[in-house]
Amino acid sequence: MKDLNQHKVTGINSLGLKFSLLVFLAVLCCGLVITYAFTSYHQSLILQQQQQAINRTAENYQKQLDRYLNELEQKAVRAQQILVRTLSESNAKLYSVQSPIITGTSIRSIDEWSGLYSPGFENSGNLRRSVAATALAWQQMMPLLQQDFSSVLFLALDNYVRVAPAEWALHINPDFAIRDNMLFQRVTPEANPERKIRWSEPYYDDIWQSWQVSILIPVYQQDIFLGVMAFSLKLHDLLANRSNIGYWSSFNRSIMLDSQGRVLDAYRLDREARMLSLYRGPVPADPELALVAQGLPNRLSAAELMDLAPSYLTSVTAIPKLDWYLVLFQERDKLLSMLGAYQLKALSLTIAIAFLLTLLFFVPVNASNTVKTFEEIIFSG
Repeated sequence: MKDLNQHKVTGINSLGLKFSLLVFLAVLCCGLVITYAFTSYHQSLILQQQQQAINRTAENYQKQLDRYLNELEQKAVRAQQILVRTLSESNAKLYSVQSPIITGTSIRSIDEWSGLYSPGFENSGNLRRSVAATALAWQQMMPLLQQDFSSVLFLALDNYVRVAPAEWALHINPDFAIRDNMLFQRVTPEANPERKIRWSEPYYDDIWQSWQVSILIPVYQQDIFLGVMAFSLKLHDLLANRSNIGYWSSFNRSIMLDSQGRVLDAYRLDREARMLSLYRGPVPADPELALVAQGLPNRLSAAELMDLAPSYLTSVTAIPKLDWYLVLFQERDKLLSMLGAYQLKALSLTIAIAFLLTLLFFVPVNASNTVKTFEEIIFSG
């Protein structure tokens, strides 16, 4: 009988090993192709979903802000109507609200609800009545407005200012030009013949030491232009809720830009800013976002703006009333970094499946070949 230890079965085993290796490589290649296709699709799907999400978030913010601005406009219009009605009234009550005059280089007075400032005007009866009427109007309107606006001014063509809070009138510089400033000039009959509500550009108020924006409404009485009402809001208050945009995602970031593509920052320091100095902020620090900002004045389409910042998912939404733009964006690299762990798990699973399938082929085939070899040796002996 032949010695079993001397019988060589390496040829058969080698053939099984090669077949098993071929199976392993085939399964692995197919798995890698499927994994790559699936992860690529998953990546594309995530980017698409995130783009839709930030578009929807930006649109909702724009609607919310526009609704808030409309409410402010409605309150401002009602206040302007109170002023016009009071100016048209003729009764003795108007003369009971005169405030004590603080004399000096200019005329200044205050009462509980408002202050008066003028560099000097003729002390005529009609003018005294107009000044008294504005004081009465401020008594009626300010309890309704003080929670909504940081200040309310009437810049009169007769060269005086009625304002609340009253302290503004005590601290305004005597050089302040009542009729020759951007708030007044923006809604004069020449600049605004349609008598529409206008919003000012952001400007600096050195009394309150803050950047502000104002609703500007012309005041007419029987088609005679009397002046301008300015309802001011702090820029900080308008931008306060922007930090909550898209709170559902930690990847969301946003900036607000003016019509020239400059970043609006309520806390920006400008040592050269004086009363009613217009805001002149910087462009975005990121080069790609700076290109997006530079494209805004050119009225580029949303797709064109997105192409300028390939490293980001961006959504640019206009705020028409203010002529501002909200830029909501996410960094692609950070967004896709969370897919790295998922891809590693998918790759590990693919290798494990290939190995298990190979064992399923290799063990039965190798066992069968071994049994056949022993049978051949035994029967041949």
